[in-house]
Amino acid sequence: MKRLREQPQNILTYLSISPVLSGDKLLGYRLNPGKDASLFRQSGLQANDLAIALNGIDLRDQEQAQQALQNLADMTEITLTVEREGQRHDIAFALGDE
Repeated sequence: MKRLREQPQNILTYLSISPVLSGDKLLGYRLNPGKDASLFRQSGLQANDLAIALNGIDLRDQEQAQQALQNLADMTEITLTVEREGQRHDIAFALGDE
């Protein structure tokens, strides 16, 4: 997790992130394991989770999503809200010195 905090641009090594749209409306971001699936497994994420919020910031709003991702380098803890099989789940993990 420390590696991700130090270099947030490397998130795509750990996660495959795809926007999910319904017409022009952004529904969230589909998450799947990346080339290095260790972070994905450790975090409690599951394949095909739909990320809809990051630390309470609505990822379905493109401006807010962009701001949240830009602030990732300054975050020490993340709570990611995902939709999985019609249920919402909050997944919290630290980006500390592990």
